[in-house]
Amino acid sequence: ALEQSYAQLRQSELATARQSARQQERERLLRDMHDGLGAQLMTALRGVERGALGRDQIAQSLLDGLDELRMLMDSADMGADLSAALAAWRNRWDARLGAVDVQLHWELDDSMDDVVLSSDQLLQVMRVLQESATNVVKHAQARNMHVQVRVEGQAPGPQVLLFALQDDGQGLAAPDGTPGHRGLRNMRHRAETIGAMLEVGNRPAPERGCRVVLRVPLPATLPGQAVPG
Repeated sequence: ALEQSYAQLRQSELATARQSARQQERERLLRDMHDGLGAQLMTALRGVERGALGRDQIAQSLLDGLDELRMLMDSADMGADLSAALAAWRNRWDARLGAVDVQLHWELDDSMDDVVLSSDQLLQVMRVLQESATNVVKHAQARNMHVQVRVEGQAPGPQVLLFALQDDGQGLAAPDGTPGHRGLRNMRHRAETIGAMLEVGNRPAPERGCRVVLRVPLPATLPGQAVPG
């Protein structure tokens, strides 16, 4: 009877924990939709109402909203597959970059195959990647964009998931990447919310262009890896 009572209690605790996790995920999605997609649509609406946006600007605003919606969907599943999310992003951006004559060079190291991020981590990482690529398309006047993803460090010690994006365009006006551009501020804020480190700056001479590096700390042991005895 005692064992049965304990089992029932354990099942009740698990059910409560699952319900709490679902509620937290729902609240996160609603918050992200309000702060991300909702804000973008409201900005576009106000621009249309005031006659301040041309056709191309409206189209870009709608495209940005679609991108945000897709990223929310990609991150909706707890413990989402990073490789799958990156593959979906690349599939969407290949044609977009090609339309402006920017060649995408993609390098994903095998070391990150087992990496699983939380929904919020994945969403913020993809937003930083998205903002970086958007800056290349809008401002860099580049011909090539390189994206590299790998894990630095050895388990079971500290490890970092590294994202590096660089282009061969005109670079930033300020070499240290500190101007008050909204996009850069947003990227830094997104990195801070998940405890990641973001570096933005020009590539060292004689190379041209900008380099964005995002480092996301990982647990000491990745999923699927055994801790040495």
